[in-house]
Amino acid sequence: MQIEKEKDIKCTFILTADDVRSICQHFSGAERIEFRALCKDEVTRMFANLDELLAYDNIPAKSIHSVGIHVYRKSHPRSVSLGFLRSGTASMKFADEESVVERDYEFILGKLSGLRPWYAFLHGRTYWGVSRLVAVCFVLLILFRMKVPPAAGEVFTYWVPIGIGLGLSVIFFAFDTLFVNQFFPPGVFAIGNGAKAHADREVIRTVLIASAAISVVTGLFVTYLFS
Repeated sequence: MQIEKEKDIKCTFILTADDVRSICQHFSGAERIEFRALCKDEVTRMFANLDELLAYDNIPAKSIHSVGIHVYRKSHPRSVSLGFLRSGTASMKFADEESVVERDYEFILGKLSGLRPWYAFLHGRTYWGVSRLVAVCFVLLILFRMKVPPAAGEVFTYWVPIGIGLGLSVIFFAFDTLFVNQFFPPGVFAIGNGAKAHADREVIRTVLIASAAISVVTGLFVTYLFS
């Protein structure tokens, strides 16, 4: 019995050339596989085969915003349609014998799990809730501390924790809107020039995390030193 199955999944992913090859390998028995890419210049580019897609330069002015993979089998006009969106969404539609659909669906789910980057938690609901809670706590602690005037000779140690708290509060409120999507994007197409851009962002991410860690440790050390 033939069935159809559709699913949209919110997910964070990094799609590389090897990942696309792996997907195509799974559907190697198909009659043909076609690819479409919606790019930054609002042009949809169509590729007749995998080699054409991987040969696309993917420069910033024409960078890929979404990729569609369409698998055609003899058993059905369009057996599988997969879509990867830069916003962090994977869409899929299957049409074939039930056992084949379930097999393909489980394969894609497993593949999506393998595409998750280490920073995927930044795009989860838990992170947003915790970041805002921490920011609110910092603000409340600052307000509470400012009600108590500094003792004589303790002006420096009085203002250091307040400065650190204000800085961290600003970071927590601004980080999600200004930095996360820029340096920790939910959907990455590491194909062509996109692979280099992804490598460059990884370096920036490492610097940002190291800088944040050093700032926190330094602030705590200074507070301890002058307390």
